[in-house]
Amino acid sequence: MIGTRVAPASAPTDPLLHTYDVNVQTISPVHVGSGATLVRDYDFIIDGHECSVLDIDKAYSLLFDRLPEAQWEAIANLPIRRVLTAEGSRDDHLLRYRRMALETGADPEGFEDVRACMRTPFGKAYLPASSLKGSLRTALAVGYASEAGPEWMSSQLGQIAQRRPRREFAARETDKAVFGNSPNEDVLRSVRPADLFVVGDDPSEAATGLDPCVRLIETRVTKRDGTSTATIMVEAFAPDTVLSGTLTVEANPVAHLDEAHRSEWEGLAQHDALGAIGFLRDHVAKLIDREKRHFAGHAMSAWYVGLERRLGTLPDDTTLMWVGWGSGWSAKTYGELLTADQAFPAIASNYRLGNADTFPTTRRLVYAGNRPSQPLGWVQIRITGNRSR
Repeated sequence: MIGTRVAPASAPTDPLLHTYDVNVQTISPVHVGSGATLVRDYDFIIDGHECSVLDIDKAYSLLFDRLPEAQWEAIANLPIRRVLTAEGSRDDHLLRYRRMALETGADPEGFEDVRACMRTPFGKAYLPASSLKGSLRTALAVGYASEAGPEWMSSQLGQIAQRRPRREFAARETDKAVFGNSPNEDVLRSVRPADLFVVGDDPSEAATGLDPCVRLIETRVTKRDGTSTATIMVEAFAPDTVLSGTLTVEANPVAHLDEAHRSEWEGLAQHDALGAIGFLRDHVAKLIDREKRHFAGHAMSAWYVGLERRLGTLPDDTTLMWVGWGSGWSAKTYGELLTADQAFPAIASNYRLGNADTFPTTRRLVYAGNRPSQPLGWVQIRITGNRSR
C-alpha cells in the first residue's frame, strides 16, 4: 500500500556467490585469435623488427587532408606502405594499438599476413574467459570419463561410430551425458570466470611506444620428424606476461542440475573453487607426459621435462594450464582415453583424421631462427581468496 513503510528484509546469513582472484603468468607465447587476419602493407607495416598496425581510416584521412583532391584517387588505390613514410607509421595517432616487436629470431621478410589476437574495442589485448573455462571443462570431462572407466568411453565411441553424425556434432551426445542436456542444465553454468587483462606496464618499454607484452611470434605446424609447413605469424602474449581477473562460483553450484547429474556432480558442492586446481593438475600432468613421449629423442622433450619439474614444485593454489591456439587436440578432448579405445581407428577413418596409431601427428610450435624453440599456450594459474557475497 502506498505510504506504508515496510521493514527491510533481513540480510541472508549464507553467501550466494564466492569470488576468487585469478592470476595467470604465461610460460610460453599465448595466442587466442580474434578471427581477423591482418595483411601486410594494407593493415600493418614492418619497419625493421617492429610492426605497426594502422587505423586505415585515420591514415587515409590524414593523407587526404594534406594532399590536393586531384591526387586522392591515385592514393586510394595504393597500398598504405607506398604512401605513408616510416615516420608516419610511428605516429601513435594513426595506430589501432601500440607497436609490437618481432620475437627474437623471426624473419621480418618471411610473412605476408598476421593472425590478430583478442582485443577490446580500444585495442587492449586480453585473455578471454572462455579459454579458462574451456580448459576447466576439458579437465572435468577427462576426470569424469576416467572415473566412469573404459567401458563408458567404449559405449560413447560405439554410439558415435554407429550414428556417424557430422564431424562438428560428433561429440554432442557425449557432452550432454557428462555435463547436462541443455545450457540451462550445464554443470559449468554456475562457474563464471572473467576476462583477464595485463597487470601494470613497464615504463621503460612503454616510453619507446612498443607493447611490452604482445609480440609477433613465428609458428609452424610441425611433424615429429621435424618437417614443417609455411610460417604462420600471430600476435601473442610474450612469456612471463602476468594477467589477472576473477572467478565467480555460485554457493550451490549443482542446484540447477537435473537429479541424475546432481548426484554425479554433488562433490562440486562440497569444495570451493580451489578444488578445480586438483582436476587441472591431474589433467595437465597427463598432457605433459604425452607430449614428452611424443617428442622423445628430440630437443622439445627437454622443454617438457622442465615443465614437468615446474608442475611438481607449485603450491596448492597453483597449477599449469594449456590454453589457446596451438594447445591442440590433446588439450581439448579426452585425449588418450579416445585413442586407446578399440573403436578409435574406425572413427579416425570415418572422419579422415589420419593414422590412428600416431594421431595427432603434428604440433603447432614457436620457431626462432628457423628452429622450433617451444610450444604455444602454456600458462601458470593461481586461484586465491574467497570474497563471499
